Amino acid sequence: MYGKRVIVFLCFFFFSFHFIFLNRAFSVDLSCVLARSVPSVFFEVSRELDIPVAWLVVIAYKESRLNPYAVNVNGKSYYFKNLMDAFLFLYGELYKEFSGRAKISYDIGLMQINRFWVERYNLSLFNLFHPAYNLRVGAMILRYCLQKYGRQNVFACYHQGRPGQEGKRYQREIVKLLRQLR
Repeated sequence: MYGKRVIVFLCFFFFSFHFIFLNRAFSVDLSCVLARSVPSVFFEVSRELDIPVAWLVVIAYKESRLNPYAVNVNGKSYYFKNLMDAFLFLYGELYKEFSGRAKISYDIGLMQINRFWVERYNLSLFNLFHPAYNLRVGAMILRYCLQKYGRQNVFACYHQGRPGQEGKRYQREIVKLLRQLR
């Protein structure tokens, strides 16, 4: 039993160290977006999944203010400066849920991937804090939504998993941000 804990801790430490230093160079704000100096990973994912780079940038900005360590729990946003703090916070909230509290809603990382998608595709919570992975997952969700609901409801689907009233409000907000980029 003790040996398993040590192995889990060492694996967690190794990956945390790797991602903290990998993500340190990943810093962008809306002024960079407007100046068109967007990190290359946005363009790579855009080409790979045939999703407009502007969609990825605007959703990442809207969802997390381009913070790869953003976490939203039950509608309240938390912005962390490092992977360890974000990861431990999320697991603390999940521990509370497993201790008998009501099920929580959460969104993780750059594109704020929702629990609905995490459970549907069995995604790694830890990996969702890695910006490139999170961005790729977000683009895959957009690709799915685009194929299922078309351009008219793609952002509503991204937000809620299907078009709906709350999703339509979100769709309007994203379209407004996209127009500001032009």
